Amino acid sequence: LLVGAAVYSFIHFLIYQPIFFYILAHEFTHAVFAVIAGAQVKKIKVSSQGGWVELTQSNFVIDLAPYFFPLYSFVIAVIYLLLNFYYDLEDYYFLFFFLLGASLAFHYLSNWETLKIEQPDMKLTGKIFGVIFISILNLIFLNIILMFAFLDYVNLETIWQNYFETYEMFF
Repeated sequence: LLVGAAVYSFIHFLIYQPIFFYILAHEFTHAVFAVIAGAQVKKIKVSSQGGWVELTQSNFVIDLAPYFFPLYSFVIAVIYLLLNFYYDLEDYYFLFFFLLGASLAFHYLSNWETLKIEQPDMKLTGKIFGVIFISILNLIFLNIILMFAFLDYVNLETIWQNYFETYEMFF
């Protein structure tokens, strides 16, 4: 996981930033969350210069979804989970964790670069609320993706026990 994150970080800062793939995931994530919320996608445009999605309705979750939902990481985790259900992928753990680490680094670093400039999504929700909401949901989705990765070692009992111990530490 850390090797994948380090390799992507090196590529991101020193070689190439795949802006088109970020914009593609960004706009597609708006569209997916809009459909989940019951809206319709009228038009979608993606290019390396930017993109937009025209929806029948929107809300703050749809507006902020690309900043907290690591689409590529989620896709990698789901593909791995499905393939691992049918095949023994133990020999490919390194590749899976490498790709997961790289895709998470891509999500976080690309968002960091994007949020440095004025974003219409953040203007709609307010910067302070947006940053807090994005931060909390990034942690939640990171936990969900890592649960997929460690499905054999994680269950509801261990999750509850960890959260209960953390709660007791602070309160």
